[in-house]
Amino acid sequence: MKVLILSVTAKGSETATGQLMDFLFGQLSEVTTMSVHTGFAADPPASPDLWLRPRNLLSSIRMMFRFDPDVVYVRPTLRPLLFSLFTLVIVLLLRRPVIVHIMDHEEGVTVGVGGFVNRFYARYLRWLVNRARSAFTISPGMQADYEARFGRSMPPVANAVTVMDSTDVVPLHREDDREGLLLGYFGSLDAKMNRDSVRMIAGAVERLNDRGFAVRLNIFTRPLYLEYAHRSLDTAHVHTRPYLPVEQYREQLNACDALLIAYNFDAESVAYCRFSIANKLADYLSAGKEVIVVGPLEVETVALCQSFSIGQTITDSADLAEELGSALRHLGQAEFAPARAAAMYAQALRSEHGLNAWRSAFETVSD
Repeated sequence: MKVLILSVTAKGSETATGQLMDFLFGQLSEVTTMSVHTGFAADPPASPDLWLRPRNLLSSIRMMFRFDPDVVYVRPTLRPLLFSLFTLVIVLLLRRPVIVHIMDHEEGVTVGVGGFVNRFYARYLRWLVNRARSAFTISPGMQADYEARFGRSMPPVANAVTVMDSTDVVPLHREDDREGLLLGYFGSLDAKMNRDSVRMIAGAVERLNDRGFAVRLNIFTRPLYLEYAHRSLDTAHVHTRPYLPVEQYREQLNACDALLIAYNFDAESVAYCRFSIANKLADYLSAGKEVIVVGPLEVETVALCQSFSIGQTITDSADLAEELGSALRHLGQAEFAPARAAAMYAQALRSEHGLNAWRSAFETVSD
């Protein structure tokens, strides 16, 4: 089966959505994909992908027609508007079955004079979902909201925990290790998602060291954010680095004593991240690591982690150093054991059900 992927981020890129698409299409057998994207965040194009730009628009359309897909997979986003218009035209011209996967809830962000882009996107999204053979969301909360809105089944499908071998888990650093515990944060530093909280966590790490609690924080982020990271976050005990290749990424996960998920606490960020499920959460649990989640309960990742005891949650930013120190002192407790957290993650996200629905959607198209 040949699948044309229309998404602003490329399948397999270092973005969370790019990694999630890579994982999900890896669950399908005998599938060839062509990923058409906008080069968002300077993702390098990889054959047979198309980095869509004005100067190659017509040649890209010709290549899509020559590819002759059996199905078109669309990951709609509010921005850029031109990519939504392009997707609409391609879907109409190709006349192939469409599978829609909504990963971003962007209605809290107003774009265009008087929000005209939002109004167009709302109509476009309804047209796309109504036209789709199958439609997916990213989380149980998004599923409930969007199914009520569009009146059709839209099961969540997200990253899954794929490895859980307790023999691979690296034990906590010994008490006589003068460098102390090592925390890891792997992800974006987006102003409307997590930048402020990561900055507060970095400050909390320094305050803990000032109080005699030895702890270090390594932050791995995309090149897009490195200038800000070096300028604003690097300190004696906080070090920022670029993303790593997959093999080194796994090694760095294993080197940490605990891994961090972070979301901002401001209202605009909450509106944008409301239905977010952190893609890295499954990676962290797959590495057999304990997780500390920082953010407001209005964000679904935080709420699910607290409800199902998937790691420790910090939902108040008032005294982050005290809260973080308390969480670090509780590392290693049975309640937050990685194997248990992984099982609860699968239960919270109904992972197997979502993946079965995902496979079935493409199998049905190919029949």
